[in-house]
Amino acid sequence: MVYQGKTVRQWALQSGAPDQKARAETRTAFKALGFNAVPELIKLLQAKDSFLRQGTWSLASKLPVRVRQPVLKRLRAPEATMIRNAAARSLGELGPEAEKAVPALGRNLRRDPHSCWESGMALGRIGKAAIPQLTAALADKNPNVRRIAAAALGEGGPDATAALGPLLKALEDDHDYVRVAAGGSLSKLGEAVLPRLTNAMASGDPHNRRIAAKALASIPVARSSALSALLEMMQEKDPVCREQAIRTLSVLGMPNGRMINGYIGALKDSTPEVRLAAVQALSTGRRHAATAVPALSQRLSDESPPVRELTARILGGFGASAKAALPELARLEQDKAESVRVAAKEAISKINRAVSEVEATSNSQRPTSN
Repeated sequence: MVYQGKTVRQWALQSGAPDQKARAETRTAFKALGFNAVPELIKLLQAKDSFLRQGTWSLASKLPVRVRQPVLKRLRAPEATMIRNAAARSLGELGPEAEKAVPALGRNLRRDPHSCWESGMALGRIGKAAIPQLTAALADKNPNVRRIAAAALGEGGPDATAALGPLLKALEDDHDYVRVAAGGSLSKLGEAVLPRLTNAMASGDPHNRRIAAKALASIPVARSSALSALLEMMQEKDPVCREQAIRTLSVLGMPNGRMINGYIGALKDSTPEVRLAAVQALSTGRRHAATAVPALSQRLSDESPPVRELTARILGGFGASAKAALPELARLEQDKAESVRVAAKEAISKINRAVSEVEATSNSQRPTSN
């Protein structure tokens, strides 16, 4: 098949051109070709270099530099990987029209380490017909395949909500790059998954509620819809749910009065991890220092060294607003835990420096008498 004097293969290879104009021409070409280009692109997805070319190029690459350069100039470099990537990228440009390529792209996603990324992204852009392939790939043994599948679902738009369950599960993957990819896709899906997440937070399963709350942290638009549900979750019997509710709420924007009161209440929680999360959450509450500082000061006597240490560091960040906490911080300079002593000393230094700066500014603004 030829379009404007170029074959499908030539247009596909042009899709990776560094020139923006050339890439735009490629998109226009495939828009015109439509599903008619799919059979040829599927063939290109299976491109392989001959054994002779691979072997010759490999041997030539090991020759001494002086001999290698003239030899390599006479040999054609292996190009199958470049062709497979170009084909996958082009199928992604076709979007839903490339539905027939879904099985071939799924195989490349799992089996071809060189074109797996482009193949996964193409599946995401194809959308509805490819969602089952990506959902299945989220359970693959290879973490890189899971990462690509998680990232590609973010390209699927509202159709990807069908994979919400496995995508939420990916938030607890053993590999951090899989978790990051899943969070990124949830962020892209945004409001499309928000109703299902808020419903999950009301389910009877604590694990499902916790995962739903964790997912909300990836969706910037969620706070207004999820505030009440997260504050309610902070009162749950399951301490892991309480901790996750605090951590999610703390990343959904600057705190208001209800949030500050919720964090302060959690400072007295029976579980150290929950208290630690509450202390961290209050680090964003400098505008509410009058309420937050006294409550944090009480945690300087917490039985947990990590809580005492973090509290000292957070108070140091409040600057002059935490002046009232200086006596308690001074007491911590004699704490049994070295990390707590260091944190207290640094906090005292920050607060005193901030107080001095405030006083100096105040003095400079006083009117002088003639």
